[in-house]
Amino acid sequence: MRVSSVPPDKSQALNQQLAEGVCSGPTWRTRRGRHTSIQATLKTINGSWAFLNLRIFEMDSAGCMQPTARGVTSSVTNIFELIKLIASAQRRAIALGLIDTETKK
Repeated sequence: MRVSSVPPDKSQALNQQLAEGVCSGPTWRTRRGRHTSIQATLKTINGSWAFLNLRIFEMDSAGCMQPTARGVTSSVTNIFELIKLIASAQRRAIALGLIDTETKK
């Protein structure tokens, strides 16, 4: 998605919001470890292209979550493909008995 495809009255506000990053996470990386999380952030690069940034955050000594170098950045146009990929992995994990589907309902 090109940010410029947004109606002009909303474009400037959207560009500002995406420049700062719109976070839609976090989720804990593991059930036990409450010191490492995965965060999803929508952001623009150079004010024109929107990206999805999936990044691992770790808690520092002050108790604040800090981004690590580990993660993936992809164009937002790939979000649906990433969802399909994760759904496929989920189905395989269920079929292999790696996920207890009763506890996630």
